[in-house]
This record gives sequence, structure tokens and C-alpha cells, in this order.
Amino acid sequence: MGNHTIDVYYTVNSGIYLWNGTHGLMIDYLFDGGIGWSGMSEDCVERMRRDLGEFRHPHSLLFSHRHGDHFSAELARAHQEFYPAADCLIPDMHEAKPVQYEAGGWTVLFFPAAHQGRENRREEAVYVICAHAEGQWFIHCSDAVLDEALCERMRAEGVGSPAAAFVNLYHLAEPGILQKMKPGHMFCIHLPLEKDDIFGFRRQCEQLMQKNRDRLPGNISMAQPFSRLLPAR
Repeated sequence: MGNHTIDVYYTVNSGIYLWNGTHGLMIDYLFDGGIGWSGMSEDCVERMRRDLGEFRHPHSLLFSHRHGDHFSAELARAHQEFYPAADCLIPDMHEAKPVQYEAGGWTVLFFPAAHQGRENRREEAVYVICAHAEGQWFIHCSDAVLDEALCERMRAEGVGSPAAAFVNLYHLAEPGILQKMKPGHMFCIHLPLEKDDIFGFRRQCEQLMQKNRDRLPGNISMAQPFSRLLPAR
């Protein structure tokens, strides 16, 4: 492989695809959606069923947790029928230590964290997924509560300043933690398509980025659906 530029693509919700020239990581890539969130695009499902595009290359499915806007049990089962050799990894939510996974030149660490939101929901586990290849880290923050203790655990396991970090709009209210991550690029994802955005998540994202611009990393941007994030065109 050697010195391949990592390609990063975004679909919708929290779906990220990382390609290192040998093996792809599909993170929160197959999902059901839900009220205020988008479901899987028909085009993506068709590519999966017909072994086209990103699915025709060696790849693994990685999920941060089982909420419907991140995960679809039905599509994951269908995927395993079409691609029995591909790994599908959802770590045990009771695992207290980072879970390590390796495939196709990638080293992936899953860090357990509390889920954002209401107090009764914070008891649910969610994983921050840190993927490493070609000397670069990529951090998918999902719906995790980011705090200094989590950052310390990541640093203790060798997770350095990432080439890119993928956050959601609630993380934008925690600019201090985001600054400490020192990402080369930061993208706000976990956003539905505009037609599904009944709660105005995209508008809230824009407002938070504007409100906290002086305290957020200067390289932060809002990801556009079905777009290539890196390398930038």
C-alpha cells in the first residue's frame, strides 16, 4: 500500500466511509433512520445488493451503537448474506476497555463513552471509533459525551492529533475539548437530509458554528450529504 492518501466520504446521518487503497471502513453506514433522521438512500442499498461502488472492495462494517439513525439490524443481516467474508463489528456495550480491531492496514480502537442527551439516556453506551492507517488517525465521535477523561484515555492508547475528526452539533457547544483534539480537519456530521430535517438540525449546526467560531478549531466545516470530504477537491 504505502503512503496512500486516505479517501473520506460522507453519506448522511453519521455514515462515514474511509478508504486506504486496500480496505474500506464503513462507520455507522447502514441505518434505518427515524423521526427527524434520514433513512438509507436507495442508491446505496442498490450498490450493496449489486456489489458496486464502495461495496465491491474489501471492507468492514463498524457501528458506534445500535440506535436507528446509526444502525440497521435488517440491512446488516442482508449485508452479511451478500458479503459473508466482511466483518461486522458492534462491540459489547458492557466492555469497559478500548476494543481493538485490525483489517487491511487499519488499526481501529473503540472507546466506550456515555451517550449524549437526557440523563436516563446517558446510561447507554456509545463508542468513539478511532481508525489509524498510513500514519494518520481519524476519529468518529458519534453521539459520545466528550470530556477530558475520554481524551486522556485516547492519548494513553496512542491516539494522536487526528487527520480528521467527525463530530455532531452538540459537540460544537464543547469547543474547549474540540480544540484539545487538534484535528487537521474537523467536520460536523450526524445531519439528516434537508427534506427530513424537521427539527432544524442543519440550521442549529450553522448557528452554533457561527456563535462559537472564535472558540472552535479554525478548520471546522459542516459536511454536505453524499460528498467527498478528503482529500479536499
